[in-house]
Amino acid sequence: MPEAPAFTVSHNAAQTTLFSIDATAFDRWSEAKGEELECMIPTRTDPHAAERLVELLNDAKNTGVIVGDKALELNVHWDDEEDVSGFYVVLNNTSGSQRLIGLTSGWTEVLRIETVTDAAACARDHLDEVCRVANTVLETLKTAPPQRVDSAHQHFGYWINRSARTARCYRCQYQFVGTDETAEDWEPA
Repeated sequence: MPEAPAFTVSHNAAQTTLFSIDATAFDRWSEAKGEELECMIPTRTDPHAAERLVELLNDAKNTGVIVGDKALELNVHWDDEEDVSGFYVVLNNTSGSQRLIGLTSGWTEVLRIETVTDAAACARDHLDEVCRVANTVLETLKTAPPQRVDSAHQHFGYWINRSARTARCYRCQYQFVGTDETAEDWEPA
């Protein structure tokens, strides 16, 4: 067993700006999209939900809705399987010699939105989730302040992958490491 890792990742900034949604840009964007926005929202029954999520995110990024550290590029790669859709967040340098090396979140399931009743709210939920996952990667580097967490909230949810012990919280949709006490089999309403 090697005593040292093959490589390490260092970060040059004292503190990184977290990814977030510019509320004013979001309102302008969602209003400009109008009824088209409803068709862009990934839903639970959509067999291409992750691909649709990436299209939604890229459209929002291109109009300045997603803001974050200028030294990092937020990329999302979709992974649609027959029974579940997920995505990978990859953060890349925007300059320098290591732009091809990315930091990834690992696989995250697309939020389970049943029906689109409020397209702007659904779009916001999806974009917030991508930002949350990207910020979790930054927090892992210990360069970003921890995201605010409701201390009264304890995650309880359904298994995403029992063998990998990953679960998704019913209340906040956060993907966490589950136990038999904190996760149960998924039972759609």
